[in-house]
Amino acid sequence: MYDVQLAYMVVAHSQRDPGEYLMELQQLVKAPTEGLRRHAMDMHLGRFDRALHHLVHAGQDHFAKALQLARAKVSQHLLQPCHVGSATAVATGMEDAQRVSDLHDS
Repeated sequence: MYDVQLAYMVVAHSQRDPGEYLMELQQLVKAPTEGLRRHAMDMHLGRFDRALHHLVHAGQDHFAKALQLARAKVSQHLLQPCHVGSATAVATGMEDAQRVSDLHDS
């Protein structure tokens, strides 16, 4: 889920210090596009295949960063054994990694 307003509500009702979360949420809100916001959230959560997906769809301007992510994180993640239910995420990550490679080759 990528609902920033919901995240603000959770922070407001949390028993922890909201200051711990507000700065990070404010940085997410400042992201220029929804795709880059989702990329940042997924990177923070360690969902590198999804982060690559959002970065690839953010446009050609982010090609270098997508290629770096594909090489550094996604390829390592894809080499790990599949868990039941993660086959779709792995397939999506592989498709996005291939898309980055195709962009690089053209």
